[in-house]
Amino acid sequence: MAQSPDRIDQTADRARRRNRHQIRHSSLYRHIIAEPLGEEMDSWKLFLRREWHWLLLAVLGVVVLVAWVKPLPPSEVSLAVGAENSALALLGERYVSPFEEAGIELKLVYTEPLDAADESDKAVDAAFVVGGLFDAKSMPQMVSLGSIEYAPLWVFHRGEVPAGADVFDAFVNQGLKIGLAGPASRAILGQMAQLRGFDLDVDAGFDPVSNRQVVDRFLAGKLDVVAIVDGYDSHHVSRLIQADGVSVFNMRYAQAYQRHIPFLELVSVPQGSLSLTALKPDTDITLVASTVSLLVNKDLHPAAQQLFLTATTDIEGLTEPFFARPGVFPAYLDPEVPLSAVAKRFYAEGGLPLSERLPYWLASLVDRLWLLVLGLLAVVYPLLRLVPRYRVIRSEMQVSDAYRVLRAIDASCSQTQNLDELIQLRDDLNLLEEHLQQFWISSESMRWYYTLRNTLNQLRSRLDVRIADAQKMQQQESHM
Repeated sequence: MAQSPDRIDQTADRARRRNRHQIRHSSLYRHIIAEPLGEEMDSWKLFLRREWHWLLLAVLGVVVLVAWVKPLPPSEVSLAVGAENSALALLGERYVSPFEEAGIELKLVYTEPLDAADESDKAVDAAFVVGGLFDAKSMPQMVSLGSIEYAPLWVFHRGEVPAGADVFDAFVNQGLKIGLAGPASRAILGQMAQLRGFDLDVDAGFDPVSNRQVVDRFLAGKLDVVAIVDGYDSHHVSRLIQADGVSVFNMRYAQAYQRHIPFLELVSVPQGSLSLTALKPDTDITLVASTVSLLVNKDLHPAAQQLFLTATTDIEGLTEPFFARPGVFPAYLDPEVPLSAVAKRFYAEGGLPLSERLPYWLASLVDRLWLLVLGLLAVVYPLLRLVPRYRVIRSEMQVSDAYRVLRAIDASCSQTQNLDELIQLRDDLNLLEEHLQQFWISSESMRWYYTLRNTLNQLRSRLDVRIADAQKMQQQESHM
């Protein structure tokens, strides 16, 4: 069916409007997106082709920096916590959650507390160590994050003891069998015994027993006295406190021992504080105590070291509250092992300022690298500013080089009358023009480019006139 003329005109108008819209859209896309993007890609290609060696040096620098700073902490950290069911084992369990929140698995390794002759510290990243059981020479790969709680020396016994008696006078001279639980009690009592002229040997009644066996043997009546270095909330200590007919020995010469043994501290057990029902103890007593230090391998990632310190400080109820005074721990109280550089900064400046807003590993990385990053930015920023301007710089350099060639041709043109030389100059000019047509010129330099082309055309016109005059003169000379 044939359309009416009016219907045909309406269809044609719609087609023209659609075409104009497409043309406008195409032009908008070309001028705003396609052409600038093409220029940018061409400038980057030129930059990479000309300056690739600087870019390679920058990439190598970043690789070396990443390898040096180790930005990502380990996915797993192992911590030696001493014997199972000890206060240190319970303390280690409290660190698991903070590490898990930071994306690190904390693996607890149950061992006897480390002493100077124990090599098991090499198999772990960190360890709880009782003061007096180690020295820096025996563990050169370990550094300290500071002390985190007290480890008192408990001496449990049955029956009455002579009033005012020292621990050795009360038990050793009586021929009693004394169980020494683990290396910590042997180390501390051993130094105390040397001051009193005693030896910790089996003949004197001392029986070295592991933490796992000493309580059972004492409660079974196989031991008369037990000495154990552990926290108040230890499962072993709790069993001894709750046992009927068992008392805690009062270290009446505790201050004297502290004067001679530098790593010892004094802690008190107030009357009735162990059991208000049974009123244990029936009087205030004093104990000697060492401090538990947290040692880490000096190569342990700084983020993991910082996390140990932050957890000790920030998490409520992390350290055992019975002996520790609020705000005391962590603290560098035992200088036998050198303090970690991370811990030095922590004690001087506090925790990570961005740890609440960023993932822990990222906050640690920013905290470690911000000064270095500022220094790198001072060097890199001018280079970064150069890259967007590189297309303009390269265009200006090419135009400037072409102007130098033009100037040389112009000077030669003014100084010669020889037809062959003038023709050679025009050939050079044509060659330059062909080269100009292959130039990549940024839009910012387009004005200078076309000024150059105009100058080239003007010089060519002058050469054409000079060549024509030279040809006429040559013809006239040939007819003469």
